[in-house]
Amino acid sequence: MKNRLQPSPTFAPLLTYALQFALLLRRVCQATTLVQPGCHSFEPVGLANALASNIYLRKWKLATIGLNIAFILGWQFSWTGPAFSVGLLFS
Repeated sequence: MKNRLQPSPTFAPLLTYALQFALLLRRVCQATTLVQPGCHSFEPVGLANALASNIYLRKWKLATIGLNIAFILGWQFSWTGPAFSVGLLFS
């Protein structure tokens, strides 16, 4: 008799990916609460200068989430995985 409490083998990876995505969204929310516009002690340089305004930061994070979804779905994972990790590093 099959135990009904165990998830099916095809459900386990989907559950793992969903939990990873939820963790990513939680970290994005935490990071956005740390960013406070108008801070006078922070003068951005380089790439941080482009990401200093909220509109660029939101676009960057949306692109990072899009790369995460593409990587999870397996679409050209050889470059979406590294691009996602770089996006996560700078977000």
